[in-house]
Amino acid sequence: MQSKMWADFKSSHGWSCQSQFDLFVLTHQLRWRFNFTYIPEITLSADHSFSALVARAQSALSKTRTDTTVFGRAEFAVPYSENGHKTLINAGFVKSKDEVQPAWRQVIDLGSSMAEIRAGMRSKGRYNLGLAEKKGVVVAHDESKAAVEAFLRLNSATAKRKGFNGRGDAYMRSLIDTLHNEKMGQLWVARLDGVVLSAAIVIFYGERANYLYGVSSNEHRSVMSPYLL
Repeated sequence: MQSKMWADFKSSHGWSCQSQFDLFVLTHQLRWRFNFTYIPEITLSADHSFSALVARAQSALSKTRTDTTVFGRAEFAVPYSENGHKTLINAGFVKSKDEVQPAWRQVIDLGSSMAEIRAGMRSKGRYNLGLAEKKGVVVAHDESKAAVEAFLRLNSATAKRKGFNGRGDAYMRSLIDTLHNEKMGQLWVARLDGVVLSAAIVIFYGERANYLYGVSSNEHRSVMSPYLL
């Protein structure tokens, strides 16, 4: 989310974007002419210490602040530590009560064998994965029109079932098209007897594959297709 691709994509969906101190800063308009600024997914590199990274984010937010800016938000995609937390507090940041991106990440070494990956799962996860395989769930990369339409249907069903406001169809179509055109992501689906039961948008960046959006059907939930996906 600190790539030009993502900045351009968000700019086409109601955000404005500036580049400050090598960081993309997004600005979103609120009611009554107010706005807020947001720096997503700041990652640590060999060129900067965490303290320097925090200072850079603080400078970028200050640079883009206007008289109508309500607050600035920064998210650091780095492993949590008490020292890191203290650095943020000392710099003047306050822990938000609301998470935009996931509060916790699970990082899996895809260079490991499937046996090693399964061994690292909880027993319930291994059981559900095996159950999906036994029931005949099939997972495949698919960006056909039918697969995209299935994803959109399941996206609406998932949002309704979970009780949150999901992204609209236009946003999701645009995201899938953008990732496909930029060769930075794919749509994957899990089917049972040809019917899509779950789907996921996966983004590729650097050496990582990020599970960005996942959706699932209200039907045939007992076959645990999301686990295999």
